[in-house]
Amino acid sequence: MRRIMTALVGLLLMTIVASACSSTGVAVSPVSPSEAAAVIAAGPNVVVLDIRTPQEFNEGIIEGAINIDFYESSF
Repeated sequence: MRRIMTALVGLLLMTIVASACSSTGVAVSPVSPSEAAAVIAAGPNVVVLDIRTPQEFNEGIIEGAINIDFYESSF
């Protein structure tokens, strides 16, 4: 469960940073695992991109997440 929550926080932070990069004046702040889970649960337009290896992904899958291996050459 901890691994899933860590992945959720990482993914949400990446989304926030990407959003901040495309906007001006947006403050980026860390979120807790429960806040990340709430954002994911609240929005039908939320995409969770899990960049762990397939082995890590299979150890704790985030429901609905898309897995792309960070170490693959196609990443």
